[in-house]
Amino acid sequence: MANGFLQSPYENEEPEDIGNRYIQELLSRSFFQQVEDKFLTFTFKMHDLVHDLALSVVQNEVNSCNHYSTGNVRHLLFDLLKQDGSQLPNNLSCLQSLFLLDEEGKADSESLIAKVISRSKHLRVLHFSGCSFEHLPNNIRYLKQLRYLNLAYNGNIKRLPNSICNLQSLEILDLGGCTRIEELPKDIRYLISLRKLMVTTKQTRLQENGICCLSTLRILAFFECENLEKLCEDIQNLTALRELYIEECNNLVSLPQGLKYLTTLENLAIVNCEKLDLTLEELELERKEDGSLRKLWIGGVPKLESLPQWILLGSTKTLQHLYIGELENVLRLPTWFQDLTSLQSLYIKNCPKLSSLAEGMQHLTALKRLMIGGCPKLSKICIEETGEDWSKIAHVVDIIVES
Repeated sequence: MANGFLQSPYENEEPEDIGNRYIQELLSRSFFQQVEDKFLTFTFKMHDLVHDLALSVVQNEVNSCNHYSTGNVRHLLFDLLKQDGSQLPNNLSCLQSLFLLDEEGKADSESLIAKVISRSKHLRVLHFSGCSFEHLPNNIRYLKQLRYLNLAYNGNIKRLPNSICNLQSLEILDLGGCTRIEELPKDIRYLISLRKLMVTTKQTRLQENGICCLSTLRILAFFECENLEKLCEDIQNLTALRELYIEECNNLVSLPQGLKYLTTLENLAIVNCEKLDLTLEELELERKEDGSLRKLWIGGVPKLESLPQWILLGSTKTLQHLYIGELENVLRLPTWFQDLTSLQSLYIKNCPKLSSLAEGMQHLTALKRLMIGGCPKLSKICIEETGEDWSKIAHVVDIIVES
């Protein structure tokens, strides 16, 4: 997406949808192999022969700095374990992508990045995942074509220069796992093209007029925000949001009421938030419009005793995949479960007190896959033919029940 490779014959098709369509097409042609479905995402490996073909096609456009070409390098992988800054190619005027490997936190990584930026005015991709530098060079503000900036799992960086908010073309900003970031840039609302934002921050509260002003956001994730107590209250302003992930935010106490107005939301994950009380939101159940939720993951929320109906309001007819896991105090599935008429797959894991399935589950005719594990009481009554709840799931084609 960042390099402009996604093209569509359809007007106004979302680039994420175009990319997914490309992936599905390539999968169907065995271009990829070793596909692994991870519920909300999937991974795959390019076939070795296809990889060799790709290298022959790009030829001089790609450089790993192990050998230098005379052509104009567009995509550069630089490994600071094997090279130092003096080995940087001189001709970087056409560079579009820089992938920097710096697991040991080399002292010259910051100067190297600044040098590359000063020589490369057409950069679209900066991938620094796993690097350990302390500062992002201020001259990044001049990269007017930058679409993708990945700083994930940098354990040393504490602040981002506010100048990155000048990057009007930036579409993806990944700060996931940057556990020492003290606060997000104060002018983050000016990233007017941002479509995906992964956040790790030490803040207890998010700035007003910040993230929730990013009306272009399609994907938003809060990851390992250990001090964060609340999300932005005006979250309903994210009118284009399709995916929301909240994980390892152990001081988060509640979710904003505006969440139920995100009618474009398709994927929602709430995982490992030990203080989160979702029952507080049951006070107001009215929803103005129908939702579009297709995948829901709720796990590691110990305060939860029953699945919160308010999250699914308006989406009972659209939900296709549901994962319930690590809910130690949930006793039963709610009666409204039988309304999930589009549900195709259901995963129930590590809910030790869960003792029965919902009434009416036999009417969920779209349900094709059921996985139950780490639920001793539930597993016992779901034994094939003899279990007292077997009749509720006998129609399901693919059933895995672990004792």
